[in-house]
This record gives sequence, structure tokens and C-alpha cells, in this order.
Amino acid sequence: RRWNLRVTGLPEKDDENLRESIIGILTRIIPVSVERLRDTVDTVHRLGKKAGSLSDNNRPRAVIIQFGMRTMRDEVWKKSKDAKQETHSSSEESKFWKLQWGDEMYFSHGTSHSAGVMILSYKFSGSVLDHVSDTNGHWVTTIVEINGNKIILVCLYGYNNKAMNQLGVMIKHWKLKYSTDQVILGGDFNVAPDGSIDRLPSGGQHHIFNDIFVNLISNTNLTDCWRIRNPTTRQYSCFNPSGNGQCSRLDYWLIPHNMVNNISNCEISAAPLTDHCSVTLFLSVNISKPLSILAWKFNSNLLNNKTFCSEILNLIKDISVMNMSPLNKWEWFKFNVRLAAIKTGKLVSKLMKQKQSQLIGNINSLCSKSVLSSEELSELDVVKSQLDDLFLDKARGAFIRSRARWIEDGEKNSSYFFNLEKQRQSKKMIGKLFINGSITEDPDLINLTIKNFYSNLYCSKYSESNCQSFFDEFQECVEKIDSDFKNLMDDDLNIEELDVAMQQMAKGKSPGLDGLTIEFYKDLRKLLFEALLECISNNNLSPTMKRGLITLIPKANKDPLLLDNWRPITLLFTDYKILALVFANRLNSGLGSFIN
Repeated sequence: RRWNLRVTGLPEKDDENLRESIIGILTRIIPVSVERLRDTVDTVHRLGKKAGSLSDNNRPRAVIIQFGMRTMRDEVWKKSKDAKQETHSSSEESKFWKLQWGDEMYFSHGTSHSAGVMILSYKFSGSVLDHVSDTNGHWVTTIVEINGNKIILVCLYGYNNKAMNQLGVMIKHWKLKYSTDQVILGGDFNVAPDGSIDRLPSGGQHHIFNDIFVNLISNTNLTDCWRIRNPTTRQYSCFNPSGNGQCSRLDYWLIPHNMVNNISNCEISAAPLTDHCSVTLFLSVNISKPLSILAWKFNSNLLNNKTFCSEILNLIKDISVMNMSPLNKWEWFKFNVRLAAIKTGKLVSKLMKQKQSQLIGNINSLCSKSVLSSEELSELDVVKSQLDDLFLDKARGAFIRSRARWIEDGEKNSSYFFNLEKQRQSKKMIGKLFINGSITEDPDLINLTIKNFYSNLYCSKYSESNCQSFFDEFQECVEKIDSDFKNLMDDDLNIEELDVAMQQMAKGKSPGLDGLTIEFYKDLRKLLFEALLECISNNNLSPTMKRGLITLIPKANKDPLLLDNWRPITLLFTDYKILALVFANRLNSGLGSFIN
């Protein structure tokens, strides 16, 4: 008896070799040889009549695979997916499925006809610390540990309304609870990130970002990793079953920015028995656990880079036609500026390394000659000068990062400043700590102790009755502000105040988690102004403005093994500091008559 599987979403070509394409897909699902698959797969054909032309508006026809062996068909079906959305399952079915799967499965059940998600593990070498799910079949979460790294895995069947934003709140809670920023979120989100490129028919030539998607990535600090690797590609993961040509990219993975470089593969490919495609993500997680996480900081030299400035101008043009609120535009803009800066910075660094290798190669080639002509001697001087200039640029960067107080004129050895930079960074690392009467080097215990210490230190202990008693006691002896000062503080924000605040802020100061420094903001006053107006109108700051990065600085001449001898500094987002300085300036203009 022949056993069949149906595949949807496989792109259709005029001169396609359908059988070989399917064999190629199957080899990625099950670890068997191509020859064995060719022997086992009887026939492969598409359903229905071929359309007149294979334009983007024609949905590819489904494919039927006929197997000659039931065991091979069952193995393909079993191993085709590691996470499944809309399982349409119940608790009774889960027992049977676990027996079929042969390893761990974690469910959030919907009903027999809607929702339901699950996470499957197979020969998982790490450990599962915890798992939690909702009761409506929309998300299931496992917290795993691999080589000392804790990772939060979330499988999602998304809501198509703003209730999905609650998931961002829960993810932040899990991050705090398990002391990790590593979150991998995947599934059918039920929303296309960008209506202009992730839908067919397209919503237009300009970006149309979905508010639910923007809010989710802003609240969780995650990124769409497939789109990062395929910035302009039009590829879809869901096809309308009615065959009307409508399709969308609803299925994707969201991961932290610092895990993007760990991606070995991320692709959308056809999957059997569904009108959705499979979206596979392969991550390399076999890395040693770092002692500390260094925050990214914007390199202000990029403001002199024509390629980077051109990208920023294009982002500003995109924003002008987006159907989004000013605040969401601002958050989207900051997010994409960071991506553009990192990409351009890596390119500049790569070109600098290539130039350095080329210069060193030229110098070695000239120096290997026993006798140099006058032209070659002149060339050697020029090449050496160029190499000196290159290392001086590197030294200046290390000099700034090391916060050194001086630099000698004519100093061309950058190793001194590189060592200063490394010393400064190493001093901020806590590799040992005195905990419960003994010294420990366990990074998990150190992180947990620090987290608990500062959570208790900064926790709110508000008492309304105590506050009222305090104000009642001082009400008569404290001079009240006049109406002019009150009106000044309540007055609408104006753009000139932003200019003054940005001029007052010192250059080179450490920014918040977005890494954007004051040097970058000075040409973006209008975008920032509109976003801040919305914050004031809504009586609510943006998600990023509410965040801060607490970094610890060792107190001078104190024992670093004691946590009390570390001074906490909170790095805040620059846009928040600009707004705070505006109101500080208003306060300073009128408080002089009340405070000595």
C-alpha cells in the first residue's frame, strides 16, 4: 500500500525538477541518503491544472508525495517539525502523541478545532528547568539550560489583537525570574510584520509596520532574525487555502540581538500536511558563558560615513509615509538605526583589517628585498606612514574607551591604550564574591546574589499615610510656588527646549541599552520632539524610556569581594535624559528663590 504526504507552499517553476526538489527537502528532515530516498519515493506530482503563467499572484499548486514504504512516510511526518502551531489537541490526545514521539512534549491545548501549541524535544542534551503555558492554546514556554546558559523558549499561536502585548509583559517577568536575557520566540504570530513586503497583494511601496509586532519587539528587545538575513526578500509562510493568491509571512522567529551571530541557518521551506511553511532556525549555543555582557555603544565616527548617513536618510523617508503613531515611529527608527550602525561598523572594521593586511604585506614584500631603489624607498615610507595612521586611529578609539587622561604627542604604539581599555573593562567584572561566609566563583550564584541585593535595595516601599503625614507637617513652613512658576512647569513642550538640553549634554557619555549617544540625536530633533509630545499626551513613556542598565563600579581602595563596595550606576536612554533635562532646566529657572 502506498502512503502519501501533501506539501504546500513549494514555489512552482516552468522548468522545475519536482522530484529532486522534494528529495532535497526530505534530506533536510530525515538523516538518510539521497539514494535511499530516491528508492523509497515512488512518484511526486502537483495537484490540479497548471496556471497560464507563474506570476507572483498565482499560488503554487500543492504537491503529493507517494511513498513505497510506510515506515519512511511515518518517519518524515514524525521529524518534519519540532514545534507545532494550531495542534487542535486535547489532554487525551497528548498521551498518545507522546508515545508516538518518543521524547518530551510540552502543550498548551486549545480545542478540537482551534488553537493549541506545543514544544517538542528530542534527545535534548541540556536540562529543562521549568515549563508554563496558558489555558487557551496560545503559548507554551520552557526554560532550558545548555552549557550553563539559560534560555527561555516560547512557542506562540498569536492573537490578532492587542491582547498579544501581554506576552511581552510575561517575557519580562520570566527574564527577571530566571536571571536571563536569552529568549527565543517562534510560531504563527497571526500578523505580518511589514504589510509592504510580507503580504501579497502588497500594501504598498512604503513600509507598513504592524503595531502589535512593533510593540512586541520593543517590549522584549527581540529581532526578526529571518528578516535580518533577508532584508529585501519576498517569501511567504502562509497561503490562503481558497487558492486566491493571497499569502503572508506570519510565521517567524524572534531572538535577542546578541544571538544573531550564532545563527547557522534560518530559512522558510515547504512543509507537509499544512497550508503553512516550516521556518527552521539553527543556532550555535555551545559557547562558554561570558563573565559579563558589554553593552553596544554607537560609534560617532559613523556620522562621517556616507553609506551610513545615506541609510539613515532613507529610514527618515520611510518614516514619513508610515501609518504609525509618532512614538512607534521613533521606537522603530531607533531599532533600525542600531541595526544599520552595527552592520556599517562591521563593514568598516572588515575593510580596515583588509587594508591593514594589505599594507603589512606590502611592507614585508619591500623589506624582503636586499636592495631597494629610490622609488621603492619612497614607496616604503608612504606605506609605513599609512600603517601608522591606521594604528593611530585605532589608538584614538582605545584612548577614548579607556578614559585615559593624556596622550603623548607622536605616540604611535596603540598597545598602551588597548591595555588600559582591557584593564578598565576587567575591573568592572565580578569574578569572585563573598557570599554567606565564603568566597564563590559560581557565576550563577553571583548573578542571583547581585539581582536579589539590588531588587531589595530599589524596591518600592510607598506608604500613602506616611507621605500625607510628611506633607501635613511641612505644609505651613514651606513656601509655595507662585502661579507663574506653576504655569511654566505645566507649559507645553517646545522644540527650542530640546535644542538647549542637547547642547548642555556632554559628549562621549555612556548611553542606555539602545547604545545611541547624544552626538547622534542632535540632527533628529523633529522626530524626537513628536515622540516626546505623544509621551506627555499619553502620560506614559515609551517601553525603552522606562528601562535602565545597572552597571557596577568598584569603590576606590575597597575590598571588591564585598558587594557593598560596588557602586551602582544606571545607564538611561538618551532620549529619556533629554526630556528629564528639559524639566530640570524649568525647575532650575524658578527654584532659586525657594532653595538656598
